[in-house]
Amino acid sequence: MLVKIAKSEPGRCEGAARPGEGMDMNGRIRLGSIFVTTVMATVLTLFSGASAEAARTCGSKALAHRGATSGSIDENTLKAVERAHKLGAWVEGDVFLTRDKGFVIIHNRSLRPTTNCTGLVTNRTLANIQRHCHTTPNHQPIPSAFRLFQTIAHNRGQILNLEVKGPGWYAGNNRPLVRLRNAAAAAGALKRVYFSNDTTYRILTALHHSAPNARTAWKPSGRERRFTVRHARNLSADAVMARSSQWASGSHKARSFQRAGFRIWGRLADNKAGWKRNWRLGVNAQLTDRPGQFRTWCRHVR
Repeated sequence: MLVKIAKSEPGRCEGAARPGEGMDMNGRIRLGSIFVTTVMATVLTLFSGASAEAARTCGSKALAHRGATSGSIDENTLKAVERAHKLGAWVEGDVFLTRDKGFVIIHNRSLRPTTNCTGLVTNRTLANIQRHCHTTPNHQPIPSAFRLFQTIAHNRGQILNLEVKGPGWYAGNNRPLVRLRNAAAAAGALKRVYFSNDTTYRILTALHHSAPNARTAWKPSGRERRFTVRHARNLSADAVMARSSQWASGSHKARSFQRAGFRIWGRLADNKAGWKRNWRLGVNAQLTDRPGQFRTWCRHVR
């Protein structure tokens, strides 16, 4: 915008009124117009880039179930974690103890469902599994927990919910659990890893007693009668993942957990109706097999 500047009189500042002279109506209008233009420009700047992205989202995160898989990326692999990060999603994964007490990232105790190998994870060493086995169908490496933790630490802002599965974790006064916590700390990911288990709450109390700075996620069963903030505190949980019916079981149930400082997550849902229901209940992270579709839905939900 070109602004015409009038000559000033010697010894007088530009725009200053003569003694006894007030600003006329045109001057007030011009100043008001400039002010409005400046404010509008500021607002437009704020809603560009990252701010516009934030304005387009629903405030809920996808928690990619076993990572963000695709036709060329298998579950519980580092590629699935990286793809989830590119989609702006957090990630859920699974860990078992091997025969030599190593930590392998895999969903089943049996190797057959997701790899080219047979037999049980617990009957092989970690080195043996990584040397002879690979995921199917895309022939990808089976990662250790430490490599997964390193990847999470490198992916800014990404959170991992790690399911601790199978036998052996409570041996020697929970020593394997403590080593798992220490592996996350050594990789620089401890503050962004939430340990959990679907079938028992023992993992929460064991970590509380043996590794109190490890974060945990409580996953109450659908028949849990003590779905309360008080019980979550007794379990020393940091996050709570529950079904829609549980979050809807009381007036502002999810909000009460949030006010108490818990992260609020939803159990597995892969359709827009389920996502919207949980979102309306106040859930701020949704476990899903479709993180890409969730992101698209989240940007347009009303």
